[in-house]
Amino acid sequence: MSFNYTLLMSNGFYKKGVALSKTVMKAIERRLQRNPELPKWDILIQPVIG
Repeated sequence: MSFNYTLLMSNGFYKKGVALSKTVMKAIERRLQRNPELPKWDILIQPVIG
């Protein structure tokens, strides 16, 4: 099996204190698969398809 990855680094600056709405955060959380043993540190992010 072979994988090809493209990684992009952002060099931009972000404002502090910006929060996502609950609706937006729920959509993001649906894409996350957390490892039960390390839920804060080991997270698989499912890509958006389409």
